[in-house]
Amino acid sequence: MARLSKKTAGVSVTDPMEILVLNMRSITAKSDKDPKSAMTKFDLLSAMCNESKPSFIAVTETWLDSTIPNDDIAITGYKLERLDRDREGGGSLLYYQEHLIVRRLSIMEDKAYEIMFFETILPKVGRVLLSVNYRTPSMNNEQIDSYIHFLSETIYNILQSNSFDAILLVGDFNAHCEEWCNTHPSTVAGKKFFDFCEALSLKQLVREPTRVSHNGQ
Repeated sequence: MARLSKKTAGVSVTDPMEILVLNMRSITAKSDKDPKSAMTKFDLLSAMCNESKPSFIAVTETWLDSTIPNDDIAITGYKLERLDRDREGGGSLLYYQEHLIVRRLSIMEDKAYEIMFFETILPKVGRVLLSVNYRTPSMNNEQIDSYIHFLSETIYNILQSNSFDAILLVGDFNAHCEEWCNTHPSTVAGKKFFDFCEALSLKQLVREPTRVSHNGQ
C-alpha cells in the first residue's frame, strides 16, 4: 500500500528500489524444499539477496527471540532492524542495503502491535515513511479495529510533525478484499483494511494472490 505526494505524482514509489516481502514462519528453520538438506530458510534468503540485491527485505513471522543474536541472521551488505514477539511465533524484520539512509521511529511503536516504522530517503521520491506490518489472523473484530486504529493514528501523528513525499506499508496483513483482487471473497479484515486505505488515500500495489497453496488455491 502506498501514497505519493503531489510533488512526486507520476513516479512509482518502487521505481528507485526493489523491496522483497516474505512471510517465513521461522527464518532459522530448515528449508522445506529438501527435507534431507541442512540448509535453512535464512540460508536461502541470504543467497537470494546476494543474487538479486533488493534494496529492502521485509520479513514477517520471523519467530525470533533474544536467544538469537543479530550476527546469526546477518546478510553481507545489509543492516537490519527487528521486532521480536514476547511470546511464541510472530515477529518482524527489515533488512536494508547498508548505503541507504534509514532511521527507525521506535518511539512511535507499541509492543501490543507488530508494526515497525521507518523514515528513509529514496532517489526520485524523496522522504518516505515505511511501515513493516504483521497482523495475526487469529484477531477478532475488536482486535482488528484496534490494530487499524493504532496504525491510522500513528501515521497521522507522524505526518503532523513531519513532511513525507510518500508512505509505503508492507508486510502480511492476513486480509483479502475483492476490490483489490477478486480471486476470493472479501474477509472481514480485508473490508476494514480497504476502508482504512480509502481514508488515508493509500493505493494497493498488490494485484494478485501473494500466497498459493499446494492445490493452487
